[in-house]
Amino acid sequence: MFKWSKEITPSQVIKLMRAEKDVEKLILVFDSATAEYANGGYGRVHRLFDSLRVFHKMKNFDCDPTHKGYVTLLAILVEENQLKLAFKFYKYMREIGLPPTVASLNVLIKALCRNEKMVDAGVNILLEMPKRGCDPDSYTYGTLISGLCRFGRIDEAKNCLRRWL
Repeated sequence: MFKWSKEITPSQVIKLMRAEKDVEKLILVFDSATAEYANGGYGRVHRLFDSLRVFHKMKNFDCDPTHKGYVTLLAILVEENQLKLAFKFYKYMREIGLPPTVASLNVLIKALCRNEKMVDAGVNILLEMPKRGCDPDSYTYGTLISGLCRFGRIDEAKNCLRRWL
């Protein structure tokens, strides 16, 4: 469908709409942009179920969610502390053929670093990222270091910092 930039601006949508001559495609551009905005917007105001509703209704309007849309919903599930559902959703993403990305793995690491017993699983994801074709970024390391420090694992956090540098 459409590959939206990381930050969709209203002016970008308007430019696309003005450039499109096919009315049917124009409607799809508008619907896709609207759904992406709504999905993220509902998440920012902690309306998880509205975000889920919009996400699932996108296909009814011929709007396939983008990879960014999937990662946005995954992040919303984590922010709303729906961790079991978030991990099921990530598994679903993999089942439908979406590859792991730095963004999706960072969301999982963030979820794991909220629980003292799960921080090691977050570290394992970091170690596996290069094998999955994803290079850890500053957010990856920052999230892990923060999680390790939160649970008093300062030496491990220092080692993580050294690996990063």
